[in-house]
Amino acid sequence: MPRRSVANNRQRQLFADLSQLNGIALTTKNTDLLSVNIHGAFTLFDKHWPMAGEDASETMIALQEEGLEQKEGEPAVHFHVDWQAIRWARIQPRYLELISTDYEIVFAGEKDGAARTFWFYLREGIDTQLLIANWGYEWINLEGPAGQKKSSDRFNATAKSQRFVPQAQTTGK
Repeated sequence: MPRRSVANNRQRQLFADLSQLNGIALTTKNTDLLSVNIHGAFTLFDKHWPMAGEDASETMIALQEEGLEQKEGEPAVHFHVDWQAIRWARIQPRYLELISTDYEIVFAGEKDGAARTFWFYLREGIDTQLLIANWGYEWINLEGPAGQKKSSDRFNATAKSQRFVPQAQTTGK
């Protein structure tokens, strides 16, 4: 199991925006012998292990599905992540016909798509386009200070205005 660590503000900011997307697939693999895809919506889940001593707190990636109960204080479906090792992310086009996805967001320790730790496959849609508008296609420094890109509050406000407010009314006139 990876070292327990908590996500920093920058990682949380990107993940808050990513968690607005439904129907994405979280993927990881271990060589060519094993890979896992979990489809749904995801969120960060903070857990404290009082008996663990050093590094007793961690942030997990959890599947946020109704009806999934927690088991012993943990989400039933979750990933443990060493957030200190996840320093970069990148959104890029990646069409996969088999699972009907159009983009991926790669999380890695280095600016190297081949050294990916985990990634999400995304489908085309307004929420995906807003995510790309907020974060772009360049490598995202997850160690950098929060606020370099638009916050999830802006992502949510933009998503709502795109869905519910006609463009002519966005200026308030």
